[in-house]
Amino acid sequence: VIAILGTSLNLLWTGRVLAIRMHKFLHYLSVGEAMGDLYGPVVRTITAVSGIVARLGSIAIQFQIIGQMIALASGLLGAQVMLMAATIVILYSSFGGVNAVTFTDVLQFTTFSLFIPIVALIIWKHLPNAREQVTAVLTQGKFAPWRIMIWNNESFGSFRLFVYFIIPSLSPAIFQRILMARDVYQARETFAIAASINTLIRVVVAWLAILLLAENVKLDSSQLISYIIDTYAYKGLKGFMVIGVMALAMSTADSELNACAVLAVHDLVKPMLPSWNVSIVAARIASVLIGTAALLLALYEVDFLQLMLF
Repeated sequence: VIAILGTSLNLLWTGRVLAIRMHKFLHYLSVGEAMGDLYGPVVRTITAVSGIVARLGSIAIQFQIIGQMIALASGLLGAQVMLMAATIVILYSSFGGVNAVTFTDVLQFTTFSLFIPIVALIIWKHLPNAREQVTAVLTQGKFAPWRIMIWNNESFGSFRLFVYFIIPSLSPAIFQRILMARDVYQARETFAIAASINTLIRVVVAWLAILLLAENVKLDSSQLISYIIDTYAYKGLKGFMVIGVMALAMSTADSELNACAVLAVHDLVKPMLPSWNVSIVAARIASVLIGTAALLLALYEVDFLQLMLF
C-alpha cells in the first residue's frame, strides 16, 4: 500500500508541477511534436519510437487480461482467445478514435466505483469469521503494521518502489490527456481529482487482496481474478464481473494504442513525407500494426511482470 500510493503523488506532481507549465504545447497533437519543437527532429523521432516501444508491453498485458476473461466466459483456450482479444481492442481503437477512448475511460471509472467494492463486500460476507480472519492476517502475517517500523530489505524495497512511483512520467497517453484539457488550470485540477480517486481505489484493491488472503492463504497470485469469478460470482454477477474486467483492460489498451498510433503517423511518417496528406486511414493502419506487434509480445511472454520488464 505504501509503495503503490506513490502513484497518487505522481498524478498530483504531474498536474501541479508539469501540466501547469504546458501552455505552449496545448495546440500540439503528441509528446513527440512537443519534444521536436524543443530539441529538433532527431529527438522527435527518438521520442516517438521509444514511446511506442515502451507501451507495447502495457498493451500486450491488456490483451492477456481480456483473453483470460473471454476464456472464462466462453471456455475457449489457447492463442485463438488472445487473437480475439487483440482483434476487439484494435478494431475498437482504430475505428472509434479518441472519442471511443474517452468513453471507455468513463466506463472504467464507473466500473471501478461499482465492481471493486461489490466484490470486496461479497468476499467479506463469505468469510465465516471475517473479523477474526482479517485481524489474524493484519497482526500475525507479513502485513502486520509494526513491520513498517523495522528497516530491513522489505521495508527498503517498499520505500524504493514508493520513490520510483512518485517520479512523473509523461507517457504518450498521459501527455494526450493534458492536451485534451481546456487549459492548463483544468488539467491541474483534473490530475488533483484523479490523485484522490486513485488513492481510494488503491486502498480498496489492497483491502480486496487482504480479504482473499484471509479466505485462502494458498491462492496462486496469477489466478486471483479467475478465482474470484469462479468462487464468488452467482448467476448474472459473473457476467458483470467479466464485462467489468474487460472494460478496465479495454480502457487502458485503447488509450495506449490510440496514443501510439498518433506518434507513429504524426511524428514518424509525416516528418519523413512532409508533402503527404495524413489521413485517418493512416492512423488506423498504424493501430493495426502496433496492435499486431503487441499481440506477438503477449503470445511470447505469459507472465505479466516479466512482460512489463521485458
